[in-house]
Amino acid sequence: MSSVLLQKIRSAGGISPVLQQCAPLWSALETAGERWAKAIFDHELSAEVVQKTPLSGKDAEQRISERFGYICLPYSTTGLRAVALDSTTAKRYAAIKLKQGSDALGQSPRLFLRLMCDQPARALWKELTKAIPVGPELPSDFSVVDPAGLPDSFDPEEKLLRVVVTLSEAGGGEDGWLLEGGEESPELHLYYETASLMRYAANLQSKASKMKSTAGAAGQENLRKQMRTSSIKLDAVLERLQLSLADCSRFEVGQVLALPDVEPGILSLCAETMHGSVAISQAELGTWKGKRALKLTSPILESFAQEIAEI
Repeated sequence: MSSVLLQKIRSAGGISPVLQQCAPLWSALETAGERWAKAIFDHELSAEVVQKTPLSGKDAEQRISERFGYICLPYSTTGLRAVALDSTTAKRYAAIKLKQGSDALGQSPRLFLRLMCDQPARALWKELTKAIPVGPELPSDFSVVDPAGLPDSFDPEEKLLRVVVTLSEAGGGEDGWLLEGGEESPELHLYYETASLMRYAANLQSKASKMKSTAGAAGQENLRKQMRTSSIKLDAVLERLQLSLADCSRFEVGQVLALPDVEPGILSLCAETMHGSVAISQAELGTWKGKRALKLTSPILESFAQEIAEI
């Protein structure tokens, strides 16, 4: 079983379904990760959210200390609380900036790599807050610092969500940029205040539901307009005769067909429906402005009028 799949399975529980199933949120995080990777490494990478783990502030502080962790100044207790980069990311970025191979930086001091990663961490924070605006707006002069330098930056009991985003070769290549140094794929660890992320996810779902409802109503209205402007065939019928096929086959020119029950000038107005031709009103034949015309003498059939009213 791949490590990515194992991470996804382990992270399946403990998260609200509203948050877990908010595809636009996770898609936005992945897009932000890809934009960041392109800017930092000048290479096309694919980003994928592989893990979402609820943590306390105390646990988060411990996890962040295992990597190159950063928090933002000015400090906020909502939204994005911290980001952490791994050694693979740090070494690869340093190698690019110094124009060296990643293996040449294998023994680099941790402090050196941390200082090198200040700029990528700041760029990542900007991308994330732009993609997922769940906290206060960032001033242009914000900075990122080591959480260890601010011992009270996390409340031990606060509820956080750690989101792990892994970067891989775009298109699934096996001999590309990521394997040049023989290291594992870079990972971004993002720490969010859970309540902020929950509110944002709920807001996204609410907007999506409203848009769907509006689109549905608009679609129905457009359909209604199209149906109201469509045409229907109307026939003015003097009489209907029922004859056998044999009788019809013997019709001759000049033959007279008797219409004993027809009143002079009285016709039925018939409409073509899904159920065939239906008489919907009675009418008199006459003239109007020098042309043949019909004058309705009875109301439209109630069932037919009701169907039109419901369109």
